[in-house]
Amino acid sequence: MTADHHPRSVEAAREGARRLAEAPALHRAAVLLLFLLSLLMLPIGRRGPADGGGLLAPLTVDSGVLFRTRPAVDFFCVYDAGARALMGRDPFGVNLDTGKPGVRAPYVATFRYLPITAYWLGIPLNILPPWPAFYVWCCINIIFLVANFFLCVGRNPSALLPFAVVWFGWFPTIAELHMGQFSLLLGTLLLWGMDALCAGRRWGGIAWIFAVLLKVFPLAMAPSLFLWGRKRIATSAVLLCVVGTAPWFLFSNAINEGLVNRGASGRIVSEAHKPYAGAQGTQELVNAIVWKASGQSFGDEHVSPGTPAFMVTAGNAVILVGYGLLCLWAVWRSRKSPNPHTIALLWMTWYIAYRDCWEHHYMFMQALLGFMLAWRALPARVILLAWLFAGAPSLWWLWQRTGYAGNGATELIGLLYFVQRPIALLVIGFSCIRSLRGRTAS
Repeated sequence: MTADHHPRSVEAAREGARRLAEAPALHRAAVLLLFLLSLLMLPIGRRGPADGGGLLAPLTVDSGVLFRTRPAVDFFCVYDAGARALMGRDPFGVNLDTGKPGVRAPYVATFRYLPITAYWLGIPLNILPPWPAFYVWCCINIIFLVANFFLCVGRNPSALLPFAVVWFGWFPTIAELHMGQFSLLLGTLLLWGMDALCAGRRWGGIAWIFAVLLKVFPLAMAPSLFLWGRKRIATSAVLLCVVGTAPWFLFSNAINEGLVNRGASGRIVSEAHKPYAGAQGTQELVNAIVWKASGQSFGDEHVSPGTPAFMVTAGNAVILVGYGLLCLWAVWRSRKSPNPHTIALLWMTWYIAYRDCWEHHYMFMQALLGFMLAWRALPARVILLAWLFAGAPSLWWLWQRTGYAGNGATELIGLLYFVQRPIALLVIGFSCIRSLRGRTAS
């Protein structure tokens, strides 16, 4: 994976564009149709609570429900934090619909990123007024999709059509664009960063550092990067997180409305609660299984006395510990040189180790599938199988159309809704474990 003959990432992207131009007309037409599908995922013309517009919006709960009340709320969260930073104010200050000075966005939510993110991401977003900035950000996301597609095709031209499915037929993109999230940005940083590192280019570590400063969890890759000779990069990421966060913990009261409260309300290990549509990580799956096994309906608001609630916490704790041990094994197994299968297992940490895992977070998985296929680490059939669960339309539309709760068919569809996305993690995880077991640790 570190052979010097691999072209640079930018060169690979150019090669991908050339390969598309030279592809058979039928293949180019298929790519174009899928690209047009991705454009239908944009929040075109949606500006208010009364507007349910957007042809594909009902396919995800975030875009079909939350967007109607607070469209682009996740984008404005970071945008407003940047506005506060520009004014010399604490980015963690919270003013929900108060009209107080400094609140430039139409509404904001609690800023839940590292403090430094308000400066390197939030401030640049403030170049334009709120709504124009949001729509420009949506367009930038489409550019990310195209650039990522070209990069992957350049690495593995024979998989042109599977790449088109992964990058342009990925339905969690709907929630990503409608809510103004930054998961695609994270996936793009990880894709280009890991691609460069596997090609033997050290600048990829810089992209990885920005990924860490955006969502923190890529720090799970730090031990492998350290063992692979990227000691300065791994150490720098840890130091930047500490230096970029510690002052707010020490001197700011407003951070209690941000990271601290977020940590208290979004525990690492989930406890029993009413299953929440939109959450599709492994911890929510365990919760939904226990909920249904206890005979409760998805319409029930509270945990019934007969529900073995401890099984949710215990089950998630066991999964978390087991996954941690698996990652340690993978890191040691591939300690001598960059290995995409180890990267993949560490890449999926968010879905296992954090309870707040929503459908738009599967944009990380989109980038992972592209990366694994680009480097021929997994065959196209495995990638397309994972797409079927992680990237295809979720069962949300069918679930809520049949009533959400109250009858046997609806309750079964609801349970399958929570099962659907995590299956992709098993597909990729088991495939990577098989590959790691088959190689000799040197």
